[in-house]
Amino acid sequence: MEGLLNSTFSKKIGKFSQFLSRHPLQERLIDSFIPNDTKISEVDMEGNVVGAKHRTILLTGPNFSGKSIYLTQVALITFMAHIGSFIPADSAEIGLTDQILTRVHSRETVSKAQSTFMIDLSQIGVCLKSSTARSLLLFDEFGKGTVTSNGIGLFVGALEELLERGKDCPKVIAATHFHEIYTYNLIKESQLLGHFKMDIVCEDRDATGVLTFLYKVVAGTSETSWGFYCAKLAGIPDEEVKRAQTISRRLMEGEIIDSSDVNPERDQACAAIARLFSGMRGSQEDVDQEINRLWEALEEVKEFFLLNKKGVVALESTIISHGLPYPQNYNTALELEKIVTSHGCTPAHIAIINGKIKVGLLDEELHQLAKEKNVVKASRRDIAHIVALGKNGATTVSATMLIAHLCGIKVFVTGGIGGVHRGAENSMDISADLTELGRTPVTVVCSGVKSILDIEKTLEYLETQGVTVLTYGSSEEFPAFYSPSSGFKSMAAMDNPHEIATVIDANMKLDLKSGIVVGVPIPGGGVEGVDTAIKKAIKEAEKNGIKGKDITPYLLSKVSKITKGKSLDANISLIKNNAKVGSLIAKSLENRQVSSNPKVFSKGKRPVIVGGIVMDICSKPTPKLESDLTLATSHPGKVTKLVGGVAKNIAEACFRTRGNPFLVSAVGNDSWGDWIKSDVKNIGMEVLGIERKDGQTAIYSSLLNGKGELISAVADMDILEHVSMPHEVENILGEKPSVICFDGNLSVSEITRILQYANQFGIPTIFEPTSVMKSVKIFQNAPKVDLVPTFITPNILELGEMLRFVYKNYNSDRLLMVKIPESDFIPKGKNVALVQLLNLNPRLDVLDEVSKLITYFPNIILKMGKLGVVVACRDGESMKFKRLEPERILDDVESVNGAGDSLVGTFTTLLSQFDGTPSFEEVCNMVRVSMKAAELSLMSKDNVSKELNTMKLE
Repeated sequence: MEGLLNSTFSKKIGKFSQFLSRHPLQERLIDSFIPNDTKISEVDMEGNVVGAKHRTILLTGPNFSGKSIYLTQVALITFMAHIGSFIPADSAEIGLTDQILTRVHSRETVSKAQSTFMIDLSQIGVCLKSSTARSLLLFDEFGKGTVTSNGIGLFVGALEELLERGKDCPKVIAATHFHEIYTYNLIKESQLLGHFKMDIVCEDRDATGVLTFLYKVVAGTSETSWGFYCAKLAGIPDEEVKRAQTISRRLMEGEIIDSSDVNPERDQACAAIARLFSGMRGSQEDVDQEINRLWEALEEVKEFFLLNKKGVVALESTIISHGLPYPQNYNTALELEKIVTSHGCTPAHIAIINGKIKVGLLDEELHQLAKEKNVVKASRRDIAHIVALGKNGATTVSATMLIAHLCGIKVFVTGGIGGVHRGAENSMDISADLTELGRTPVTVVCSGVKSILDIEKTLEYLETQGVTVLTYGSSEEFPAFYSPSSGFKSMAAMDNPHEIATVIDANMKLDLKSGIVVGVPIPGGGVEGVDTAIKKAIKEAEKNGIKGKDITPYLLSKVSKITKGKSLDANISLIKNNAKVGSLIAKSLENRQVSSNPKVFSKGKRPVIVGGIVMDICSKPTPKLESDLTLATSHPGKVTKLVGGVAKNIAEACFRTRGNPFLVSAVGNDSWGDWIKSDVKNIGMEVLGIERKDGQTAIYSSLLNGKGELISAVADMDILEHVSMPHEVENILGEKPSVICFDGNLSVSEITRILQYANQFGIPTIFEPTSVMKSVKIFQNAPKVDLVPTFITPNILELGEMLRFVYKNYNSDRLLMVKIPESDFIPKGKNVALVQLLNLNPRLDVLDEVSKLITYFPNIILKMGKLGVVVACRDGESMKFKRLEPERILDDVESVNGAGDSLVGTFTTLLSQFDGTPSFEEVCNMVRVSMKAAELSLMSKDNVSKELNTMKLE
């Protein structure tokens, strides 16, 4: 037969090679088919691995590139060879294969009570349990059916289990889109593991340009799945592809979407909710496609999502559309929001407007719900239907709880919850609110259940569902909506919001996954005669056949008429009181979570750190070459890549010493930027202040000697000229920064703006000069010489350059104002070499230099390496001055890159937490502690030592 070959079998275990092999069916459906080779190492009779040196092929590549075709052709050719068939290949030698086991394409079936993902797991289980060294295993995109992190873990775990079998490892080909495996080095290297990709030619690196599929398997790894390019090929409009790219990147990085995006108001809301939503439902790909179409949040609510600025209180919308008449319903909704706001929280009415789930409503939307007659009463079961048809829906307790939970809102205020209806043993009429409380960890603040329901059975049902039921006040009596007492008791009475917040916090930490009911008795002792009115209304409802979700609105309306409006007034009164109590609980819960965070001293004291974040590429030759580096040639040694930069290092040191900094910087739209933001998040710091900018991420490439001391460096920092502290940064932090620390990477205009802002509000500032060339920006910047930072932290070279600039550009008479102290100075003999380095007058010593610059800067912290630190503070017309020697001289230094920054970051923490203005001795004590941080980082391979986490700040 043309193009077919009779295969050869090998007696060696696992011998496997196919050269220029083709898919026997696919090649007959297309004009030309690109053949591929496959070679997997064999194991000889003694158990030795020989040949290609890989038993497992890890295959990556774009969508549409041919990975699945390649896997199936290998399997088909192997099968055809074993049944004696000719095979589509130029040559092949295939060892006896006992099984072909796959995890390829799974389909759900009603014959099995399993999801697609469960079927995938079952297939993998069979592969792992049944395979031998003679087996062929094919994995195609295993792990996609769950959240990305879990999928990667399962994929890597399965692969490593097979590799650890050594000579008993089966033949494996595994295709995946989990590129994080390579980005974060998640899989162990093995001689049995080969890395291959489907080759492409790309003419545009942003994944939206021209891409040519070569359908060829080559050695290497793929950087991306090119999903957006493939989306364009599939006919998805360009605008939607662009939107998908934006949401995908923001979702992965936790960023705010800026004004350059297609629809920034909508996208900010979608990205905010999507980040919370994506961890709870489906894969990120599902969220990317659906979330922006289904959700929307108001600006105040987004502040909670993005910044955790303050507690949010969820409010249901059924009370607006079905619970109260117009215009009382609209006015009450507005008043509830005012009550919540007045107690330091953010109100979030929840509803479905035109098929979109809304978290937080505009005034006109509240008015729409209050006045329209065709608003659907939406329980959990109704959400999908209302969204799909684009209708308006007012959410009940169950639907509001669900949506609030998906958004991370912990406290929800309503009038009353549904319950078990009388006669439920026959009708099975039990409110969905009760089952929702059993599976959704949201605290519902209400006035209990109405006496139209079977309260005893309702409490029994809540107990069965594992729901904690509390009464707010001194009595354990569970309230009955219009009455403060139902005749039945809750679990416990708690008379202050702090105790209830403690219970909520414990429920969250224990991950009980059930809600909490807080019953708040109606103020004023209840409504007289309401029980009689309810009984009469129930009889009318039965007579008129009113049932289901229509029963409650009907009864409330009838009871209001019978009581001549007294029940309506009571209803409004109790919901307002509940809003007050719910807000107090939400605020207490927020304060408790802030105070229990070990990374934060106090919520109100946050330093802002503005400046450079870079990729540090550090080259260090072997120790024997430390004194003899020859130019124009290479040297053996180690090259390391770390995320660094002055501001980032300072912020990390501040964070690790419990300073809770807000880092402001910028990265490019490139892989280095991805790496940096991922690294910062892995430390535990927020990345909200790290903006994406056009251009390349900043890179600092340094050359050290064998002792870890800096010889020279090149810094590509252009992007940092565009770093800018957010205007009104206090809106992000919740109040003014406690300290602003900034480095010399900033533009001259930005330095001026920071100093003006700090000067206006009396905020202490720290200037880290960064380098000799950048140290003088502090003079170029200021519109007047008195606009200066509170502290500067130069090294000896930067100090000399700053003094030289002053001599050249300012009136030198000012340099004579300060009187030099007669004692406690550095002996001149130790400074002659340093002074000569600066090309200054050899008669000047460090003390002279500091005393002259102190006329410009009130406080100088001079970093002098092995000589320690000089602290100088202006005191009227004289200067207080002290040299702090290091506790020990380190001979074995890993790197000096982050030592000075660790000192400044720790000093920032201590200054941020200090109340008032520190004295000279107090500044010296802060510096002494900060020097310990520098010492720890000198001995660490990281720029900032992780041991700062446990360092004592005393």
